Amino acid sequence: MSKIREDLGYTYDIFSSVDQMLYDGCFYVSTEAADKYVPLLLTEIYQQMDVLKQELVQSDELNMVKNYLMGSFMNMLDGPMNVSSFAKSMILSGKRPSDFNATVSNILETKPSDICGMAQKYFNRENMTEIVVYPV
Repeated sequence: MSKIREDLGYTYDIFSSVDQMLYDGCFYVSTEAADKYVPLLLTEIYQQMDVLKQELVQSDELNMVKNYLMGSFMNMLDGPMNVSSFAKSMILSGKRPSDFNATVSNILETKPSDICGMAQKYFNRENMTEIVVYPV
C-alpha cells in the first residue's frame, strides 16, 4: 500500500485489516481520497493483491509484520484486566490455551511462500465486494 500512498500520491491514509470472528472473517482495505482517484485506487489495490499472488514477500518485510503481530499480542496481554478479558474471550469462543500457542507458532513459522499461497487462495476479485462511499 506504500506505493499508493507514497509513489502515486492518491491518498495519505490507506490500510488493510482482517476482522476475525469465530466462524468467518472479513478482509478489507480502507482509505479516504478525492473522488477522481477512486477508480485509480481500486485498480492499484487489485494490482497490489496480484503482486502478493505472484511474488514472494521479502523476508525483512515479513519479519516486520511478525514483530508487529507479536507486539500486538503482548499489548493484548498487558495487565490483569487485559489478561482476564482475553481469557473470557477464549472461553466464550470455545478456545483452549493451546489454540493461542498454535496461533503464535503459526505466525512465527510463516514463510513468504505461505503468504503467496494465501493470496492466491483468497485475493480473488470475483469473490470480493467493493463498497465505495461518497459524500452527499
